[in-house]
Amino acid sequence: MTLDELRQEIDETDNRLLELLAERGHRVRVAWALKQAAGQERLDVAREAEVMLRLKARGKTLGLDPADVERIWREILRVRARYTSPH
Repeated sequence: MTLDELRQEIDETDNRLLELLAERGHRVRVAWALKQAAGQERLDVAREAEVMLRLKARGKTLGLDPADVERIWREILRVRARYTSPH
């Protein structure tokens, strides 16, 4: 494999990551709409904690540092809130 081929694969992975983030954002907006219709709070602290534990454990099995997984995920949640907040 050449460096150019490897870079192309990295670019494709980056594009897939963006697509997955957009998909996740859409699903979060739908979940929030369902919660609003049911009169529930948007933020579920217990669920977020459960998800964080699961992701850190999964990340560790994939060779990722759990602290890095948490930092990345917290940033995703922070950005999600900015893009999904009512204007």
